Amino acid sequence: ATDCNPGSSPNNNLQFIINLACLYLKMTLEEVINAITINAAHALGKADSVGSLEEGKKADIVIFDAPNYQYLPYRYGTNLVEKVIKNGKLVVGGEISV
Repeated sequence: ATDCNPGSSPNNNLQFIINLACLYLKMTLEEVINAITINAAHALGKADSVGSLEEGKKADIVIFDAPNYQYLPYRYGTNLVEKVIKNGKLVVGGEISV
C-alpha cells in the first residue's frame, strides 16, 4: 500500500502518482484519494488508527497550496505541499515541532 516502487521505477512524488492513477488507470480523483488514505490504511491493517480524519485517530495531515483538491493531479511537477502535520504536530524542516 505505497506509491514507491523500489524495483524498476522508484518514485516518491505522490502528486505524480495521483496524476498517473487518474490518467492511465481512469480512476476518479475521489477514488485515488481513498486509495492513498483509508484503503491503504486497511491494506496495512491500521484503519482503526490512521487513514481518515476521525476523532481518536492519529492526525497525519498534508495541507496543499491549491485552490481545492481537484487541482492536485494537474501540477505534479510543482511541490504543492504547504504544511505537514504528523501525530497532530506541525513538521518544520523535516522535524516535528514541539
